[in-house]
Amino acid sequence: MPSRKKPAGNLYFPDSLKSLIDQDINSGDFLCGLPAHAGDKECRHLFLNIYDEEKIRKRFEQIGLISYLHDKGYTKIKISADKEGSFTSRLSVYDATSAPENIIIDTRFSETVFTPHAEFCAVVNEKREACSFNLIVIEWLETINPRAQFTAERPQLPGQKKPGLGVLSYIKNFLPLLGADAARDGFLKVADHVHNAIIYADIFMFVNPARQGYLNAMRRDLEKFTLSEIAWGFLTETIYDAKTGTPEKYIPSEQVLPLADRLMEIFTSRKYAEGVKAVYDKKSFLFDFERMNLLKEDWLKTNKLEDA
Repeated sequence: MPSRKKPAGNLYFPDSLKSLIDQDINSGDFLCGLPAHAGDKECRHLFLNIYDEEKIRKRFEQIGLISYLHDKGYTKIKISADKEGSFTSRLSVYDATSAPENIIIDTRFSETVFTPHAEFCAVVNEKREACSFNLIVIEWLETINPRAQFTAERPQLPGQKKPGLGVLSYIKNFLPLLGADAARDGFLKVADHVHNAIIYADIFMFVNPARQGYLNAMRRDLEKFTLSEIAWGFLTETIYDAKTGTPEKYIPSEQVLPLADRLMEIFTSRKYAEGVKAVYDKKSFLFDFERMNLLKEDWLKTNKLEDA
């Protein structure tokens, strides 16, 4: 008796979509994910159409963030979720009241479908799987400690208006939980400053392997310098290509945190690794640290670091 074949369509049906279809079609989460319902009153306060404020608080408690904030003196945490337009979800955390000056965590997330270059799609296409991934986009993520001041140990970074909360490790623990709850394949972000790309480099990888090789080589050659010093080096153009003497300029590019196995396969593939190594082996950096300090003083005379 011939075996029964599986429907061909299932071969190309993304796992994340399967998870969504498996949800109760009458649930508020499912309906709020449809564009026609995105602006509904009951949907506006669902973060990424899945988390109400109570669920967000439970997740924050689970990862220890609420306890950490309490230890910092923020004992009256207020969490707010809202929509900006039809497609951007905003999640904000306040100290006591939702006044702008009391905000301590501010985020904006949206969603996209990500398709890598054809040469990397070959990694998953060998298994006849679709080479497209449903990602959550981190459009904005800022943490603020309004009670703190910048210090020599924790100096102000370019673009930074207030000292941070020191919650980066909690944010990094929250993202995989959020990705799993939303049945998404991973996260995508574009760091506007080099120090932000470095901060997230332990869990995010550049989509372009050449950019990943560049970052890895930079971290290798500038290992003895602090994050702030490297940031200033790029700002004052005193970090150079060791072979050409050309000042280095940071180019913002997409970084991805892969969660789904299919997406992880691309970033752990031989093809990707070869692209990283090709740049890593030939790229080298020099840092004129003394010149950076001189230019830094001049720069601050006429500029504000938060505007950089």
